[in-house]
Parts: sequence; C-alpha cells; structure tokens
Amino acid sequence: MIPEPPSNPIKRNPLVRIVIACLWFVPIYIAGNMLVGAIVGGIAGASTQSYAAGHAAGAAAAGVFFQKYGLYIFGLEVGVTVALSMRGILPGTAKFKKP
Repeated sequence: MIPEPPSNPIKRNPLVRIVIACLWFVPIYIAGNMLVGAIVGGIAGASTQSYAAGHAAGAAAAGVFFQKYGLYIFGLEVGVTVALSMRGILPGTAKFKKP
C-alpha cells in the first residue's frame, strides 16, 4: 500500500536551504579533491620503484594537475552541489520538511 502524502506539508525556508547547501559544499569539495588527488597521484606513482619515490612523484603530479585543472574541478564540485541541492537529495535541502 502506498502511503498518502500529508495534506498540509511544511515548506522549508529557502534561505535555510541555501545555507545548508553552502555547508554541504565543504565536504563535497574536500572529498572531490581527495578523490582526484588520489587518482592522479596513484597513476603518477605507479611506475616508481619505491614508496618514497612514488609518494614524491604522486604529490608533484597532483600539484601540477590542480594548478592546471583546479578551476575545472572546482566548477564541477560547485555544479554537483547545486544539482544535488536543487533536487533535494542532500540532507536538509528538500523543499518540504519530513514529518
């Protein structure tokens, strides 16, 4: 049986939704940069012979990558945050409060 939606749903304040979306940007930004840095660093460090050389090569490659493509990565993270917030997927960004 499908539950019926409440007859009088409580709307969430749009300003609160915007503030919560901005707060959600921080972990999305951190996780995105960690993921991209790990992938770039792992690819660069995979061809080295020792752990120390791999760490140095990965850190250097990630730095160069973020200097070149960092603005695109930032834009992608902003876009993901906006899209997930507008759809109400991120917690606290839904249009209606849950009862």
